[in-house]
Amino acid sequence: MRKILIVILFCACYSLGAQSVLPHGEEMSALEKWQLKGYYESALRMNDRLQATAFLAEWHRRDPQNDEVTFNLGRLYYQIRNYAMAEDIMRELYNNDQRHNLNALYYYALVRMHYRNYEEAFDYFSQLRGRYRRIGEKNVTRDVIDQLLIGCEMGMAARDTMVTTEVTLLSDSINTSHSEAGVILINDSVFVYGSTAPDAPLFHELNKPYVAVQNFYGARLAGDEWIGMKKVDPPFFTYGDFDTGHGCFSVDGQRFYFTQCANQPNGENICHIYMSHKIKDGVWSAPQPLDKDINHVNYTATQPAVGSCFNNNLEVLYFVSDRPGGAGGMDIWYSVYNKNKKTYTKAANAGVFINTSGDEITPFYDLPSHKLFFSSNGRAGFGGFDIYRAEGNMVTWEPAENIGLPINSSFDDLNFVRNRSGQFGFFTSNRPGSRALYYDNCCDDIYAFRETKAPRVLITGKLVREDQISSSLSTVDSLNEPSPLKQNVLMNKVVSVEMLSDSASSVFLQEVTTNEKGEFELWVDPGRNYKINVEDSTLLDRSFMVSTREVQGDETIELSTVALSEIPEKSIVLENIYYRFDQTELTSEAKETLERTILKLMNQYPQITIEISAHTDSLGDALYNQKLSEGRAGSVVDYLVSKGISSNRLSARGYGASHPIAPNLNADGTDNPEGRRRNRRTEFRITGTVKSNIVGAN
Repeated sequence: MRKILIVILFCACYSLGAQSVLPHGEEMSALEKWQLKGYYESALRMNDRLQATAFLAEWHRRDPQNDEVTFNLGRLYYQIRNYAMAEDIMRELYNNDQRHNLNALYYYALVRMHYRNYEEAFDYFSQLRGRYRRIGEKNVTRDVIDQLLIGCEMGMAARDTMVTTEVTLLSDSINTSHSEAGVILINDSVFVYGSTAPDAPLFHELNKPYVAVQNFYGARLAGDEWIGMKKVDPPFFTYGDFDTGHGCFSVDGQRFYFTQCANQPNGENICHIYMSHKIKDGVWSAPQPLDKDINHVNYTATQPAVGSCFNNNLEVLYFVSDRPGGAGGMDIWYSVYNKNKKTYTKAANAGVFINTSGDEITPFYDLPSHKLFFSSNGRAGFGGFDIYRAEGNMVTWEPAENIGLPINSSFDDLNFVRNRSGQFGFFTSNRPGSRALYYDNCCDDIYAFRETKAPRVLITGKLVREDQISSSLSTVDSLNEPSPLKQNVLMNKVVSVEMLSDSASSVFLQEVTTNEKGEFELWVDPGRNYKINVEDSTLLDRSFMVSTREVQGDETIELSTVALSEIPEKSIVLENIYYRFDQTELTSEAKETLERTILKLMNQYPQITIEISAHTDSLGDALYNQKLSEGRAGSVVDYLVSKGISSNRLSARGYGASHPIAPNLNADGTDNPEGRRRNRRTEFRITGTVKSNIVGAN
């Protein structure tokens, strides 16, 4: 069944393949049987199953007693999703010889499952369970039959299930009689999707060059209705040589990945993933194909989706491929992109917790929940492709679960995507009610869904910076109340969120940017603990914790103003740091002051590095004063190291009398004792942070 998946993967229902095998309009009745067979086999090689069905139907009309031809025709009807014709052929074929035509019963049971006749389908699959080896289909195993039996039980049990999700078929301005591909949400009122050009021919002729017909189109929300737009701007490029669609943006919005498909010389349709990066607002680079570690020359790579992992310098590119090394059929694969190095790792399979012996397609990574949504026909479901979700990344996943009715149906449900709040989203389906070009259920349309209750928690807040360090140290020995701190809004700053686990490890989820007022909004799941980080090298406090353990979905956590401590721009004078006359040794009073101030600060912020500087007044020899100040700064460093501060976080500098902050002499040349007292000082300055030891950081 792998080849027909190109239909569902990309160009579904357009021509269901590459090119027409005959000049359009030629009568098949004039062909000899050997010619019909040749054209039928040629159409299969080029993945054109719609026309292969037409040639085989003519062959079957002339030779109705040929069970092999009859079965192949019924299977083709099923693969192109003409379930009514498949049902009639497979039922008759099985009834003619119930002992030998178990393969026909298998497909007949699948059709009955599509039509929600779950009890009947369950009985047929039960009969087939012990005789699956006689079905003759390569990928039909006992496990496959078992999953179908569980799916029938799910369908029977779900009939009385109360649903709160509203599902709506989008209007004719978006959905056509062709198939529509996956939605790319731009924001809550605009999306882009893939579809076939309205003026596209039904078939391509052999004697003419291939003309691409699949392009990007747009839609906008007008009131309560989504309206189609024919024109979309970059990065949604259109190329005459390629069918184009299925795209996603990187986590930071700087890269756009999408699929381009082209016919090969042998007629096979192969898709590869392209990427365009943002140069500036509204300007994107020309798309380039990803390298051979992702795009295999002989196999399809399509349907990109971007997820996060433990490090915000890394993002995971998921995609669908039929390359060797998978679990079977179409599988979900991934590659890790390093934003600093701008490199991709070699593609790896997402593993058996995601992939099955069936087909896994149309991935979507939901950043706020850290979940991968995908469609599969290899798991227990209601019929055809169902949508599943699994929390995790790369090869580490929680067990996948079916998202249930009414988004899933007994037909093919694909291309799930939802907005950041989780309140609404879209998917495609060929369920009854979808528009049909040829016959019922042939083609996929876009459906919208809306949750009656938001499943997530909204965190809102305003970020400001203030010099809490200078303020707290300047009042440590003062009886006066500290003066109000001056606050500056943190505008246009990247705010990222990590989800914390019970083991204290964290996973990067998503990032947003504050507005000109320093305000931000983050959608997260209830029942979790989160760490919110602010990208600003001038801050000491660059993160804070928020818990949603005690809140439910559809609630808002208003943080109001979050004040983060900034790194002081100037050196801070440490008051009450005294030395014995002409000595470098710290007094007991000085040690107590260090413990209340700088030692406490360095323990509170274990990432910062500090320079200790000592200064003298102008009395005495300059060289002597220089050495004295160096010794005094060194004694402060030595004392802090003795209290457990790492030496690589400290440096000592002596400046002698070269950096006075007050006059040593009065204007008339007399001595200025107060000025000299102020100049005999010890200061510190925050110089930076220690290098991160997080694995994968750069």
